[in-house]
Amino acid sequence: MEKYIIMGYEFDDKASADAAKNELEMISKIKSQGNMNNHKIALSVYNKLLEDNLFKTPIGLEYMRSLQKELLTVKTIDKSEIKAIKIKYETNSEQKPDRKITEYSKNTDKNKKAAQKYKDKFIKSLIVNIVLASIIVAMFLIVKYSHRFDEQAHRERIENEYISWEKDLKERESNIQQWELEHGQSR
Repeated sequence: MEKYIIMGYEFDDKASADAAKNELEMISKIKSQGNMNNHKIALSVYNKLLEDNLFKTPIGLEYMRSLQKELLTVKTIDKSEIKAIKIKYETNSEQKPDRKITEYSKNTDKNKKAAQKYKDKFIKSLIVNIVLASIIVAMFLIVKYSHRFDEQAHRERIENEYISWEKDLKERESNIQQWELEHGQSR
């Protein structure tokens, strides 16, 4: 398949390339007339070109867009006088959608589904990791404070407390008996 490249645009067939060449020649003729410096003339030429719908290829449309931009910068021209560029895209009802576009959209849908699948897996694994980390932290806390939960140590502490109370009571009792003996004799 032969490629037709004109001004950086690639055309699929010779007819489209020839149309682009014709538009390029018309643009050259318009520019060579030199009347485009007068903004009123430039506006009338611009609007006439739009009415006649002479430019249909990207080359002609690019020229029309540049002319439109130039006219929009002129303060003496009312913006409502500058017509919009009409784009006619002819489609054939029997024309099948471009295979590359349909493949791209299928691949995009597959990629979206795969991305959603991995996103769901990531969220689930994140939740599991947070739960596991919480369990590990809880285990460390239990180990750190396990001496408080040691039954044998707790029992020994209570027994030691009772022993100290018992000693204290015996000491008080002996003090009381001694006092009674001392005061009981003096009575």
